[in-house]
Amino acid sequence: MGSRGVDEEVKRVRKAVDAINQLKPSFVIVCGDLINAHRDIYEGLEEQTELDQVSTFKAVMSQIHDDIPLVCVCGNHDVGNRPTPEYIDRYKARFGDDYFSFALCGVKFIVLNNQLYSDPSAAPDSFSEQHEWFEDELRRASIENARHIVVFCHIPWFINKADEPKSIPKRRARGADWDASFVLPYPAREKTNGAPVDALLWRPSLFHWTLASELGANELGNQSGHHLAAGMPLDSDDKWGYRIVKVWEDRLEHKYFESDDEVPRVGFDEEETPGWSCLQKHEN
Repeated sequence: MGSRGVDEEVKRVRKAVDAINQLKPSFVIVCGDLINAHRDIYEGLEEQTELDQVSTFKAVMSQIHDDIPLVCVCGNHDVGNRPTPEYIDRYKARFGDDYFSFALCGVKFIVLNNQLYSDPSAAPDSFSEQHEWFEDELRRASIENARHIVVFCHIPWFINKADEPKSIPKRRARGADWDASFVLPYPAREKTNGAPVDALLWRPSLFHWTLASELGANELGNQSGHHLAAGMPLDSDDKWGYRIVKVWEDRLEHKYFESDDEVPRVGFDEEETPGWSCLQKHEN
């Protein structure tokens, strides 16, 4: 929040909150950045600017109905491009744990601080602790026969596929060339290749793809797509929006809705089916 002007972003997020309250999902997730102002990124930034954005984020998101949980994922503007124990502790004091898991209707959801995978150099112990925990969570999910394993993070694990070249070509967005600094470095991807994950969801901005499957194996058909953050669309003509994910016994479905779209029904198909009933716990 804050990359395109706080007032404009507050207006956009309030519109999203209204849609959320109408949709009544089982939970809502923001894959970072929660704020824009971070002293590791903007030299000379006053602490009060950071605190003001934290307060604004909490005030707007508090309008989500109390029975709809909000799940937050930290981004580089929340814990820094090069996270330190101090930055991580500050995030946890403001927003809660930087990594955790939860289960719902037999699905295992894992939230990661993958800024540590991007650059663990200033917090190697934090990185090692989280990675060991992540591997344990994956093993536990397998033992528990989780219906699906879904991982949430901020930095894209990859652009097209997990085993793509170590050197990722630059891409043009917002008048600048963006390179692999916005994708996990190859050693981090290599460390997790082959993990039994059904889907990855990451932050919605720049050229980042939002749903991919199997860290080192197959993809969910052609269910990759991209969406745009309320605070940083590709350019002034692009529309921000939100993505709804449906969880079925044997698959995940997702669809992106632009901000100008009418708030959709929960069902993606013309016929309502029971596959969404477990995670869609509220009655419309």
